[in-house]
Amino acid sequence: MRGKVYEKIMITIITILLVILLGGSGTMIVKNKVQDKKEEQQYEKMEKKYVNKNKKKNKIKGTSDFDIEKMKKKNKDVVGWIECSDVLSYPLVKGMDNDYYLNHNALRQSNISGSIFLDYRTDFTSSNCIIYGHNMKGRQMFGKLLNFIKASFAKNHDTFYIDDGTMKHQYKLASVNLVSDTSEDYKISFG
Repeated sequence: MRGKVYEKIMITIITILLVILLGGSGTMIVKNKVQDKKEEQQYEKMEKKYVNKNKKKNKIKGTSDFDIEKMKKKNKDVVGWIECSDVLSYPLVKGMDNDYYLNHNALRQSNISGSIFLDYRTDFTSSNCIIYGHNMKGRQMFGKLLNFIKASFAKNHDTFYIDDGTMKHQYKLASVNLVSDTSEDYKISFG
């Protein structure tokens, strides 16, 4: 008799703990999804405000679509805008280190998604430029880059642009590799 009462109490306690755990987990998942959506909307607003869409329709090869001076009034670390058709379109920043923009957006506001940012040790005149961004589960930021592993996707999205505010530079995709964060691919100088 006493064992059955103890067993019922334990089952009740475990059930309550599981409900609390599942409720808390569900709340965190929803909260993160809402936060991701909010941050993505912030970047969409930045694009509307700082990238001239009319120029995109009437492209003059190499001319800038990005009002860098207007955006630099909000953040002096802005160095350009990076885009690849329907894959990504984000401001590009460069900080004093490679840590700050991991959790700050291009307007210097704290956020989980961070920014797309240029390695602090390089600039556009460097032989090798490394651009960082989060691989977001919701497919924002660099989340869609995993699609480049598929040859058909890479072939149809082989051109990307970096607009530095004075000129729009066109780049062709040469290769796609998945590498660890300790890979030699992160070297910016050799010798």
